[in-house]
Amino acid sequence: GINAEYGFPNSGRTWLRRMLAAAFAAHFDVKQGKAAQKLSDEEYNKMLVELTPMAELDCRIPTIVVDDVYEELEYRDRREWTLPSGVADRSVVLLTRDPRDAAISNFFQKRYRHPLQFESESRVQCDAFKQLNSPVFKWREEPFCETTEPAPKNCSCFPVDYTVKQFVREPLGGFEAAVHYNAFFFEQRDNMRQMHVVRYEDLTSDPVHELQRLMLFFGITRVSNATLAQVASEHSFEASVTKERAEGFAGTNPHARKARAGKVGGFRDYVGDDLDIMAWMARIMLQVLPAELGYSAPFVHNRSPLPPLRFGRHHSACVLSDHEPLDGTTT
Repeated sequence: GINAEYGFPNSGRTWLRRMLAAAFAAHFDVKQGKAAQKLSDEEYNKMLVELTPMAELDCRIPTIVVDDVYEELEYRDRREWTLPSGVADRSVVLLTRDPRDAAISNFFQKRYRHPLQFESESRVQCDAFKQLNSPVFKWREEPFCETTEPAPKNCSCFPVDYTVKQFVREPLGGFEAAVHYNAFFFEQRDNMRQMHVVRYEDLTSDPVHELQRLMLFFGITRVSNATLAQVASEHSFEASVTKERAEGFAGTNPHARKARAGKVGGFRDYVGDDLDIMAWMARIMLQVLPAELGYSAPFVHNRSPLPPLRFGRHHSACVLSDHEPLDGTTT
């Protein structure tokens, strides 16, 4: 059957997707297969990035659709949110992240990374931001730039003086959207074939453990910890930063990198001095997020570790008792 991955923007979806693809490729030795041998290195690497086409290279790899449903929900009134068609027939991986961190990272992606996809700063397009309907600034089609002479410079779809603190307060697309996105999908789990939750915080602290849980969810057993440890090492935050720098995509601006900070609790560096925002975010998280996800008061207020995921019936918490791989080999 078809599986699907969902997650709010900047919850680590690209990172998880690349690690999953690399884990499948390593475990099944996909590169040596007949299908992969017909591909150029560029074509093969593109499949690794996209994940979904990996199933074409080996029938043992599950088909995983990466749904960008957030594009339908991010700027929409939550009272109008509905599940995308086909979810009832899918096994779903829900990637969650502390919405405070996700919202901050989302600001930097929109402010600094979005413009990089265009040929020049003068050609930055802002159509995607029209539905933000910000009460802080009036949307316009052309970008806002720090300077325009002799040429546009430091352009984005946000005004130059628009701050991260203003963004997180946005009624649509800001912090509240991130909170409700996670709650909405988790609370709809009975309408899916089954659900597996991966928390960004767990993926950061113990990627091998989380990848093993995912392999079990997809019915793939006997994956050695050594294989997954190699995958985690090759896709660590440090390795991702090094790769982005080598590719030169983000230029010299660290805020524009896909692997920008990778820090659990990093939101405090940007809004920690604003007690009103901190209290407001904590209150909404505790009111809205399902207790099963583990983002409880000790974590929200005191930075306590997240408790293990445990929730019922056909919904997968896939708790592993230890770090021994399923085939009994050692790392």
